[in-house]
Amino acid sequence: MWNGLQAYQWGGRVGWISSDESSQAGVQFTTSPAGEMFYSGKFAYTAFGGHDFENAALKASVTVLRNYLDKDDIGDKYTRMYAISGKYRFADFTPGLDVFYLSTRHLGFSLTFEADF
Repeated sequence: MWNGLQAYQWGGRVGWISSDESSQAGVQFTTSPAGEMFYSGKFAYTAFGGHDFENAALKASVTVLRNYLDKDDIGDKYTRMYAISGKYRFADFTPGLDVFYLSTRHLGFSLTFEADF
């Protein structure tokens, strides 16, 4: 989705981080990438959370994006995106998987590999 989102989004975020900084959760409010800069009245809402384990990390989020259509039906007016990400560290090698699903029936994923030299 990197090529479909605007770079001029603005908004706010509030969240919680555990005292050992291994867990986090929060909500975010931004302008929608489907609206004009600042004044369109279209917004995006996100809830997110994650936890870092000793050798693994897991993150998830749900986003509701106000899209281009102006119909009253929530199915046409808003797009929902569900995302989950995980990775596991094996000594000097860390594979990861990011998956997202859009309510417009788009599914995407990304595999990552990190290595320490």
